[in-house]
Amino acid sequence: MNRLLEAAHAAQSLPGLETLKEAPVLRDWLAAIDPAGVPCLAGTVKGHPRLQDGKRIYTSVLVALDAEGIWARSRSRWYRLDTEWNSEIVPDEVTQRGYTWLRRDDAVNLATVMRLAVLNRHGRQLDA
Repeated sequence: MNRLLEAAHAAQSLPGLETLKEAPVLRDWLAAIDPAGVPCLAGTVKGHPRLQDGKRIYTSVLVALDAEGIWARSRSRWYRLDTEWNSEIVPDEVTQRGYTWLRRDDAVNLATVMRLAVLNRHGRQLDA
């Protein structure tokens, strides 16, 4: 199974407490679409297995986002979400990279569509 399919399948269920306890934290996060049209999150990471704490990152493709902003699932891992970017002004770094900012509710819907499309393409049962 490829990583995107594995992530989409895992995101069909809520993450457990242990999963979230071990997940990296994204602070000052916001949802975005990259220049290729792929949904992701941008934020400052802590506890990532490969990246330095305090680094501003863009996640891999987003396949699930909790409507309350508590957790997210990207192609590569689960994230615990801390503070959401609290301004209507998008950080310059996001627009300079050609990313488009998304409201959280739009990002939740887009991530759901992405997940279901991946599962459908691979003949998996769809649980919206």
